[in-house]
Amino acid sequence: MIGILIGTNREDNVSQLVGEYYLSVLSKKGVDSKIFHLEDFLEKLDWSKIYDYSLIPEFAGVEKTIWVLPEYNGSFPGVVKVMIDSLQREFWKNKKVALTGVSAGQGGNRTGLNHLSDILTYLNVYILPYFVYLDNIEKYLQDGKFIPGKYEKFIENQIELLRGF
Repeated sequence: MIGILIGTNREDNVSQLVGEYYLSVLSKKGVDSKIFHLEDFLEKLDWSKIYDYSLIPEFAGVEKTIWVLPEYNGSFPGVVKVMIDSLQREFWKNKKVALTGVSAGQGGNRTGLNHLSDILTYLNVYILPYFVYLDNIEKYLQDGKFIPGKYEKFIENQIELLRGF
């Protein structure tokens, strides 16, 4: 299975729309996949037991994930760091991750993905060396859906590379 992690807990976020697009592409390819929401993680978080694997047991069994991360203040959302820090280091070892950045402006969250890749590398996570940067995201939203336009081929390539990774 390939998991899709929506890297924000804000309501009505664009990352969710991008994640739904990834889910539809994976489904068309016959790949078992699931979206994971950080809101679900936060609802289960008990600060007195912050290093508890049981917080997201379904996510623990997923070897490969696509992380869809919006740009917040020039990087990735703090809630992602809370999730990472809340799980023991062994949880992350040898996981395989593809990163996709989302931004309203130019750059597609390049800086945030670079920050995150440094952290994940430290945790012995294998990062697919093919990032997708979705910039000026509002241009690709239509009727409450993400329409990939020029990004379609990049997303397709990333998915195929992750499947073989």
